[in-house]
Amino acid sequence: MAAFCMAVPSKALVLANNSSCCRIAASSPEMWRDIFLWNRDNVVTFIEAYERSLSQLKQLIRVGDAAGIEKELERARQERQKLSTRLAASA
Repeated sequence: MAAFCMAVPSKALVLANNSSCCRIAASSPEMWRDIFLWNRDNVVTFIEAYERSLSQLKQLIRVGDAAGIEKELERARQERQKLSTRLAASA
């Protein structure tokens, strides 16, 4: 999952990784239900952005656009590096 999350061409998705996905899955369903409902507008906006990013990546894969796929993977890698740098600086 971590590699897939990193491959999706979206700044927001670089935040996702295997440990955070597993942490949510291992947590209380009631707690996450409440978090999702209390933040429904933001969650829906994020999901829509995720769907657009997945659709774009799917299209690149479907047509065999190797350069486009590589460009999106590089962009995701750079966003992840920027996030890591910001997190390290704020620690």
